Amino acid sequence: MTQASLHWSTPRKNVWTTSVSEDFYTRFYDDSKYFLPKHAGDHLAHSVSFRSGSQLHGRGYWKFPRYLLEYPLVVSAIEKEAEMVLDKLRTSTYPGKIWEQWKASIKTQLQDVQKKLRMQDTVAIEAAQAVLDQAAARYRDASTESNRSEFDEAMKMYKETVTRTSQYNQDTAFDFQAANSEKSTKHFFRPLDTSLRRVSIEEVMTPNGSVSSNPQEISLRFLEHWGSEMGDPNSPSGRAPPPDEAMQRKLLDSIVCSVKEIDRAVLNAPVTASDLASAIRHMKATSAPGMDGLTAGFYQVAPDVFGECLSIVFSYQLRRGVLLPSQRKSAVVLLHKK
Repeated sequence: MTQASLHWSTPRKNVWTTSVSEDFYTRFYDDSKYFLPKHAGDHLAHSVSFRSGSQLHGRGYWKFPRYLLEYPLVVSAIEKEAEMVLDKLRTSTYPGKIWEQWKASIKTQLQDVQKKLRMQDTVAIEAAQAVLDQAAARYRDASTESNRSEFDEAMKMYKETVTRTSQYNQDTAFDFQAANSEKSTKHFFRPLDTSLRRVSIEEVMTPNGSVSSNPQEISLRFLEHWGSEMGDPNSPSGRAPPPDEAMQRKLLDSIVCSVKEIDRAVLNAPVTASDLASAIRHMKATSAPGMDGLTAGFYQVAPDVFGECLSIVFSYQLRRGVLLPSQRKSAVVLLHKK
């Protein structure tokens, strides 16, 4: 099925037909029209407008901005907070709870600092603009050398303030694009992948047995499936069935090589505070391991202190046999590829 829009050109009245599929027309078509451009002779130009497709957008989550580390007061505050929470963890009966509460608190504090810095930038630009307007008014009233010098100085200060703020915005935007853009430089220079298994999800099977390529339907089925796999009791599919023991045994029996005893001892050894500190130091600074948005760069302010904090918390949770609430949550992004 197709939808056709018929229009006449002038002056010969030749009919032109634009055809699109029924599904595409229903989902994306908005408007089409002819108009008379400046350089088209006796022909009209044809424009077609499409609306954005209906898609579900998950709730975004905050990520620690690395530019905050350029402020010595912020860095020293993080160091002091790390020492304080470590002291509490060493004596606490429930270190996991203390750690979760502290992360929520420090996240709120950092977000407040971020908002204040943005407000300061806005106020600085407005103040520089006011000074520039006053200098310009004086220079218009009296074109003296002194007024000219004041105007030039005010203009210079205004440009520096705007440039500094815009540079911050550009850096923030670049960080976002580098972290979230699929087609970054790293993407183009990635190693060759010969598995040919990375394919986009183009259609899904709906509960009534039909096949749908609607992005909204794909998102719903995707969330439903992984919600079930992750054990979400609110998932429409309920919890996923337990693993097939026969298949597990078959997988284990297929293993033909095992690690040496000396390597096994190393792998089975408890994770120490120094191990965690070393891991923190070698992580990519912009990497955010959890949904709390605290990046590796945040923990790299005091790797030894945070390494001991994590060692206490992880050891406690291991003894309990339960992960932290924040460790039982994850953000899975469904990319609609072209």
